[in-house]
Amino acid sequence: MMFKHILVPLDGSQSGEVVLPFLRRLPLRTGARITLARIVEPGAKDPGPGFVEESLEFAERYLLEVAANLGVPQGILIETVVRSDRVAESLVSIAQDAGASLIAMATHGRTASHARPFGGVAQQLIRTSPAPILALPSVSRIMPDGRRDPGSTIRTILVTTDGSDYADSIAPLAADAAVACGASILLLEVIPAAGSASRAANQQAAAEEHLQRLAQVFENRGVPTGYLTRKGTPVNGILETAKRRNVDLIAMSTHGGAKRFGAIVGSVTQSVLQQAGIPVLMNRTSPAPKVEGERRKIARTRLRGL
Repeated sequence: MMFKHILVPLDGSQSGEVVLPFLRRLPLRTGARITLARIVEPGAKDPGPGFVEESLEFAERYLLEVAANLGVPQGILIETVVRSDRVAESLVSIAQDAGASLIAMATHGRTASHARPFGGVAQQLIRTSPAPILALPSVSRIMPDGRRDPGSTIRTILVTTDGSDYADSIAPLAADAAVACGASILLLEVIPAAGSASRAANQQAAAEEHLQRLAQVFENRGVPTGYLTRKGTPVNGILETAKRRNVDLIAMSTHGGAKRFGAIVGSVTQSVLQQAGIPVLMNRTSPAPKVEGERRKIARTRLRGL
């Protein structure tokens, strides 16, 4: 269950707390756990005697106050963890030790900058997290029905794929979220521009066949599912579809393990996180094969096992 144990990193900022209203709306079952974490990262210079201890005490008081006012249903266990160490590494360690099933965090916090618009900690976690990440934007777009809160009720989930094994690995997580939230699924595959009409027709046919097979994964779990293809670049296709279809959550796989975040996910995931204005659910996977035929073959094999 994706919502069985949620790790929630907080940095004490208002932008970081955007995740809290979202937690109140999640369909958490009795016995679910929420771990609120605050990491005090040591500075480059010695701050003097007692500074770290005072910072840890302040962080613990902050988390206890957040826990007391969280407002989740009874039967949900809320824990707090405070550490002094490197932020991303500490959160990965906490997630591993606690067996977190999901990390839910804001994409704008104290570590955000022009160069890293959704925070350096979020970037590192996307590369190294042992659990899926649900990233919520601090600045959300206004939905056509007037909703602005990025933690609004999840009714439609956009699942993106390119026909590869790694992209389809998000399907089980998206299905879990859809079942838990009573949401519908919209599958999207963006088809790059083809050099000839025959090649374009083949790409379209392959994409539709793949989407039909992928839709069965969700329909077998009783999730209402539709699909569509778009031509163009992945980023524009995802963002335009999310906006036009009034999507509440985008689910996508991202390559992990890259030394430079932007070298792998900068072209798609980074842009989606920065511009979508709605929550994004991500899991880290290995890179997809580069050969088109191999990608399709592996994707079909993967679907049989889902």
